[in-house]
Amino acid sequence: MVLLWGYPTGGRGNNVANILNERKQFIQKLNDTLKDKKNSITQDDYKKLNTKGKNKKEWLGLSTMSKILYFFEVKIDKNPCLIFDTQILLSLQKNNIDEFKNVDWEQTKEKYFEYLRIVNTISKEKLNNSKIKPEAIELFLFHFNMHFKLEKK
Repeated sequence: MVLLWGYPTGGRGNNVANILNERKQFIQKLNDTLKDKKNSITQDDYKKLNTKGKNKKEWLGLSTMSKILYFFEVKIDKNPCLIFDTQILLSLQKNNIDEFKNVDWEQTKEKYFEYLRIVNTISKEKLNNSKIKPEAIELFLFHFNMHFKLEKK
């Protein structure tokens, strides 16, 4: 279902086919990683989860992996996972929002972990626990920030 939602047109290249061909092995690794962790993993767990075989190749790109972890309600370092795809990255690169400035946004694991940390900080501390969940901030970045314009005075 994650793949259908995330890639309604089939995705780029053979990515979806590759995922489907190796899904049993990936699902087993996901289950093994989450076992006894109550869906809360560390950055190291993430790196191990998304690495397969002897050649240390990654199972999935960051966009797909972030979607899967989001829908499985996984936390990394106690921060709820959010989607970190091209649209979010472009939104962050606009530098419209103070909390996201001063970061060279790229689609890397390290920037993903930073994104999760910043969004959670905004949700918990900056908004004074106002019940605005991290996924609402993600939704704002995805839908509105790309088209939001402030007049400069």
